Amino acid sequence: RGGSPSSTASSRTRTNTAHNKIHHKFDNGPADVHTNIDLDRSKTWSFFVYMPRFFAYWTGISPVIHFLSRGEYRFARRVAEGMLVYYAVIGAACYWDFLFGFAYLIAPHLEDVVFFGGVSYMWHCYVEPSDPLNQYINSVTILDGHDNIWNEDYHVVHHDSPATQWTEVVKHYDTLKDE
Repeated sequence: RGGSPSSTASSRTRTNTAHNKIHHKFDNGPADVHTNIDLDRSKTWSFFVYMPRFFAYWTGISPVIHFLSRGEYRFARRVAEGMLVYYAVIGAACYWDFLFGFAYLIAPHLEDVVFFGGVSYMWHCYVEPSDPLNQYINSVTILDGHDNIWNEDYHVVHHDSPATQWTEVVKHYDTLKDE
């Protein structure tokens, strides 16, 4: 899911471990390391408060801290090892040729943070005050969207049934409509 080749490698560690074991477990709730449930999304400043939180997630810092604090050492190690390899590749590329390393690895990584941070922020921009963890409210679903790539416009399915293959998402969504 990353934009640059190296961020794709780090994204596998983040997605397979941090995203699935934190974000899907806590569904944007207070224990989710990149939640925005505590922010007022109608205020621009909230996005600027959120971005450092997302940066810590995207760089692997907050998932490692999260797993260590909960005694989930296997997950912490998996994320830490993946991110260390990722940053070692960046360091080696910058050592070899800083301009190359910056242009092809660091800049795309920072671009990923901004782009995916914005996407993440918007996928969870609504909250039902009486039931803030209601995934049918706090996970945006876009019907007949312009850019529905891999059926990601049906974000509630991503949370309700993360293992659903993207070609089956619409059918699964149809079973959830009344909820």
